[in-house]
Formats: sequence, structure tokens, C-alpha cells
Amino acid sequence: MVSTIPYYRQYDVEKERNNKFAWLSFGLGLATVALYGLLFHWIPRYIRSKRDTGQLKYKGVLKMTRVWDTFNSSIGFRLYPWGRRVYYFQPSLTVLFMAYLAIMGSFCFVQTKDLNYRPQFYIVSKRMGKLATGNLPLLNVFLLKHDVLTAVTGLSHDKLLFFHLWIGRFVWVIVTIHMALCVKYWIALNFEIMVEIPPQIFGMISYGALFFLTWASLKFIRKLSYDIFLLQHKVLAFIMLLFAFFHNPAGRGEVIVAVHILVIDRVLQRILGIVHRKISPTKGEAEFKIHDEDTIEVTLPVKDRAGSNRKWFLRFLPRVGTWDAGQHIYLNVGRVSKFQFHPFTIASLPSSGHMKFIIRKQKGFTKKLFNKIKSMQEADSEGQAALSTVKMKIMMYGPHGGKHQSLITFDSVLFLAAGSGASFTLPLALDLIQSIATREYQKDYLHRPRHPRIHIVWTVRYLKNIEWYRDILQQISVYSTTINIKIDFFVTRESPSDEPENQSPKSPVEKSWSRDLSVDSDPSLILLETPAARIASITYSRPDAAWMIRSHVENVYGMGANDGLSTSGSSSIMEDARPQESFAHAVAVVVCGPLAFTTVSKHECQRNLWRKNAPNIYCLTESYE
Repeated sequence: MVSTIPYYRQYDVEKERNNKFAWLSFGLGLATVALYGLLFHWIPRYIRSKRDTGQLKYKGVLKMTRVWDTFNSSIGFRLYPWGRRVYYFQPSLTVLFMAYLAIMGSFCFVQTKDLNYRPQFYIVSKRMGKLATGNLPLLNVFLLKHDVLTAVTGLSHDKLLFFHLWIGRFVWVIVTIHMALCVKYWIALNFEIMVEIPPQIFGMISYGALFFLTWASLKFIRKLSYDIFLLQHKVLAFIMLLFAFFHNPAGRGEVIVAVHILVIDRVLQRILGIVHRKISPTKGEAEFKIHDEDTIEVTLPVKDRAGSNRKWFLRFLPRVGTWDAGQHIYLNVGRVSKFQFHPFTIASLPSSGHMKFIIRKQKGFTKKLFNKIKSMQEADSEGQAALSTVKMKIMMYGPHGGKHQSLITFDSVLFLAAGSGASFTLPLALDLIQSIATREYQKDYLHRPRHPRIHIVWTVRYLKNIEWYRDILQQISVYSTTINIKIDFFVTRESPSDEPENQSPKSPVEKSWSRDLSVDSDPSLILLETPAARIASITYSRPDAAWMIRSHVENVYGMGANDGLSTSGSSSIMEDARPQESFAHAVAVVVCGPLAFTTVSKHECQRNLWRKNAPNIYCLTESYE
């Protein structure tokens, strides 16, 4: 092909085009996730907020989101019919990633054919290298600890990390092709010196670091030791970016932007951590308490600044002294580890005057923390009774997360939690119940249902685990006389026969709650002593999460309890079923627990979307694996 560009201008034109497509790839990635947030987070949020007391408005748009939810669901398959392991993929993510590959692939070749001062494959290889550096800022945007991207898109940090992982692998692929074609070109010319000059050596060092960044982040490696993985990931990322900067002066702009995105985010986090400590009534000193053989409770007093918590612009700005239910922070305990920050969900509301965390002992940081608390208790007691709590200074980043649809707009909300997953669901439930009670008192029914129903299901190993969140459960029980609330506990490692023989007919939970609540001045708080007012039940078995979700959905539109479903488990789920208009109502299912638990729940929500007369279903899941 004869080029219309003069030979002496082609190199400069190539640089201009490569820069254009590099920045275009970055801008296109940001625009795509912003468009996703507009269509599938902000528009449904706005529509649900404009509902009538009896039903939803704009049901046509919500039906569109139902189509999207189906497209966005996970599909399971086995590699062979007799295989036990099930693999999952999401059609929406598959199409999105294929579209991304198609766009990036076209960018590799667009406006290259009229450049003939070098072989075509060499010109394409240089474009690939430039597109790789153009994706570096996007990679780091998905790593932001701040909530700017989660607030805009409604995507969780886990989903953003998923994008970071796969875009990183794509970058490794095109950098590999880039390096292979460039080496082939110079060796074919018998010009090996071009492979040995410092800029090329710097590029190879950067590629080596990228190789280990990509393949040393596989799941089984992260599980072996997450702390070691995190350390090597940071070191390798520094090496990769540093030598990419030295490799090619034309790509330094993208590298500088990528570095500054991350540095500004981390510096701001550090500043906020110092501010959190300074404004704390105890200057960052928290109380640590061991509940049982593998559970720690951490409490940090804070000043309640929740008055401005609901201002819309705070969704995009850092929070100081306040947080939303369901948010998490990154916690550092200097006496255990100087530099490690680990995420923990805040198991309290700002109105409580303290941040509370329930931490389960695993391995690594949590095991070291558990052992440190035990050693401090033993050392401080000096032969006396062991101390119930110890105090240590902490540093924290956050809060983060908690970007979800407003739950007050739903007719019925089901909260499912396993173990310490209640740190996520119970504060959300209490916050919702308090909001309903406040608006009921004000006779404010604007954009919310008149008679919402709340059902809380919590699975624990032992009955004594309920003590972890006693304060929240007591507050929830206070509102049961005016709001339709039901609580089901499932105990998996005990049976009724494990209780003492002289136990009263009431369950241990009912008895302990009654004893504590009776101390209060208001006798109406003793809700669980009266069978007619009982809101909690205990079942000694594992819950069937899929059946619970089906039953909860049926309660909204009144399909009936015996539609071919098992009747095992908590029969209370089937109470108060009444006919409803088909798509005029909305159900929210909030789930937190192990990955297998949340996956089953998410799939069941997807299956119920297209059942006849099914309501609009919103599924919010958090996994702690």
C-alpha cells in the first residue's frame, strides 16, 4: 500500500496515533463502567425511590433490569457429565470482556496500514506496547480503596478487583506479543545490539515483574499466604512501573498517571487514618475482647457525626466520624503488625457511639492478634482473675463499600447471614428498621411501602454465638410491636439435647434476652417472654437458603406455600402470604457468608426472577472468602 504520509513524517504520526489510542483505551474503560452504573445502579435506584405506598412505578424499566439481571446471572457447567465440580461464568461478563478484546484488538490495527516505514508487524507490536501502558491507569483505578468508583457504578470492591485481575492478564498477553515481535524484528535484521541496549533491558525487567505479578496472583497462591502475596505484589508492581517508565519515554505519561492514581489514594487514606485517630475520644485506643476460642470483639469509641450522613454528595467523599450500615474499614494493630491493613465489616451504627468489629481467628494476622490478646490478658492479670478486655492503639482506613439500593423502598426484605456475616446484615437490618420506625412516627409514607416486612435469618455454630451481636438484636426486638419483624436462628453444631436438664421450657436465647431486657425501665421490652409476641425461633439444623428465598418471594405475591416445595425448615417463613399484583412489588434479599452460601442464594434469586407473578427482586451479596 502506498502511503499518503511522507516517509520522514511517519514516525511522528505513529507516535501521535499511538498516544491517542492509549489514552482512548483508558477513557473508554472509565466511560464503560460509568455507563454501567447509570443504567443498572442509578436509574433503578431512582425508580424505586419514586414508588407509591402500594406499588412500584415505571415497571417497564424495572423489567429491563430484570432482563439484565438474568443476563448477569452465573451459569454453572461441568467439564464432563460425571464430574462433581461445577464451574460458573456470567454471560454479561463474557460478552463485556469479548467486546473489550474486540475493541482493543481493533485499536492494535486501526490507522497502521498507511505506515510503511517499517514492517507492518513491527508497527502493530509498538501499538500493542502503547495500549498496554494505556491500560495501566485503568488497572490502578480498579484498585482504589476510596469509594469514588463504587459510588458511581454501584459495583462492589470484589467485582472491581475481578476486573483488575482480568485486565491485568490481558495486558500481560499483549506485552508478551509486543516483546516477541520486537525481538523477532531486530534479530531478523541481524541487529542484536538493539535487544541489548539499556532501554530494552529495562523493558525486559519490567516484563519479568509483570509475568510474576500476573501468575503469582492465582487463587491457590493467595490462599497459601495472603500477606506474602500482598507484599510480593506491591514490590513487583513497583519494579514493573519503574522499569516501564525507563523503557520508553513515549509511555511515561501513562505510567506517571497510573502511579499518581494509586499514590494519591493511599496518601489520602493515610491522612484520613490520622484524622480518625485524632478525633477519636480515646485517640485510637480500642478495646479487644475474646468471646470464645476463635472470636474477637473490637470496640473503638467514636463521636457521632451521623447528622450529615445522608447528604448525597457524601457518597463521593471520604467519611470522617460516621459510616453507613454495611460498610467496612481496613484495620491495623501496630503491636501485631506495623504495616498490614485488613478489611473488617463495621458491626454497629454511628448512633451507638462506637465502632464494633467481630473478628474470627483464621491464620496470619487474625491468629497473631488472637494470641497477642491472650498473652496480654495473662501478663496483666499477674495471678489475679484474667482480664476480660485489653487495650491497644489501632489505625484504620475507611469506611468503604455499602453502595447499594435503598432498602426502605422494598415491600419485603430477607436478610440471610452465616457466622460473622451478620456483621453485614444485622446493622443493615437495624438501620432499615429504625428508618421505618422514624418515618412511621412522622406519618411519612412518601416513596415507600406502608407495611414492609423484615425477616432475619442467621446461621451459627453454637447458640452462645448469638452473644456476638446481642446489642443489635435487643434493639431490633424493641421495634417488633410496631413493625412486622421475624428472626430465625439456625444452630448447626448443637442439638436441643445439649441443653442442661434443668433448663426452663423457654429457649436459652429467650431466657437470656428476657433477663437482660427486664433490667430496663420499660417493661414492654420483654418481648420474648410472651408467646404471642415472640419474634425469634431456634432451629437446630442447617438452613436451606434456596427454599427460604423461594418462600419469601412467594409470600409477596401469594403463590401459595405448597407449590411443590419442601416444607422442612422454618414454617414461620410461610406466614402472612397474601395475593399481590404481579410486578408491582419489590423484594430485597441481602446475603453475607461463605462463597458457597452467597452463590446458592444469588442463583436462587436469579431463578425466581422469571417465575409467573414474581415481584421485582434485588439481590445484594457479600462474601468473606
